[in-house]
Amino acid sequence: HFQRLGDTSCIISFENPPGFGKQNSAYLYLMLPWLSKYQFHAFTVFPCCKPNHSSICISKCGNWTESLMKQIVTPTHKPAFVVGPFLSPFSSPAM
Repeated sequence: HFQRLGDTSCIISFENPPGFGKQNSAYLYLMLPWLSKYQFHAFTVFPCCKPNHSSICISKCGNWTESLMKQIVTPTHKPAFVVGPFLSPFSSPAM
């Protein structure tokens, strides 16, 4: 689920695929085939308010994110490919 948050950011929420895990301080790679079939971008992933769901927040800061903001005018569902999550190298058991 894609939803704009003003003019410069959006939030993407999705159901966790099998084996996704519940790591804190994790990141994933996101590919949106309807935007670019060959670009994967890294984003921090965090738990969503729904059980077994996660979210990422994206801020407009370049051509890819600017194109994303133009495509997401109203809340919508679109295909996305996720690789990860990966534990951040800055994670520690104390966090």
